[in-house]
Amino acid sequence: MAGVQVTGLKRVTHKGAPAFRISAVLEESADLHKSADGKAVDGYHCFYDTEYTAVRGKDGVWRMANSIVMQREA
Repeated sequence: MAGVQVTGLKRVTHKGAPAFRISAVLEESADLHKSADGKAVDGYHCFYDTEYTAVRGKDGVWRMANSIVMQREA
């Protein structure tokens, strides 16, 4: 993971429970290497738009209720 930028945070309810909707952009990059000699042969760099819903349970613990991850077009 190369980076994370939170772009939005909104208080909502999820099935009657307190929740937050978190929007973020994730940045990922990697170098691909040959297994025989370890030399870099390729690499990639991409971004993902994400949205997570975190819900507070009756026990007070926050849990992820759902998530959406979509790769941005290059």
